[in-house]
Amino acid sequence: MPVMRTKGRAEVSPTFILIPKSFIKELNVNGMNIYINDDIKEIGEDDTLQSVIDHVDIKRKKGIAVAVDNQVIPRNQWEHYYLKENAQVVIITATQGG
Repeated sequence: MPVMRTKGRAEVSPTFILIPKSFIKELNVNGMNIYINDDIKEIGEDDTLQSVIDHVDIKRKKGIAVAVDNQVIPRNQWEHYYLKENAQVVIITATQGG
């Protein structure tokens, strides 16, 4: 820290650094990054798999399966399943056809 001299005594001057918002977002101070179907997404540290799925743009929430880091997570665990930094989430939707 810079030191200022005033009348024989030393005083410490506070130092402030301005950090651009874009840099703060890059540091990911308020959350963490995960990958959903190979797209990166920032989420909060307390977000569950269910809360993430609720915010993903999927037309039909029924008939989907979700895997995290190559492990299928049963639907009844989504609400209590907390994601980790850089988790690889794959969402698969069932389709009909013949």
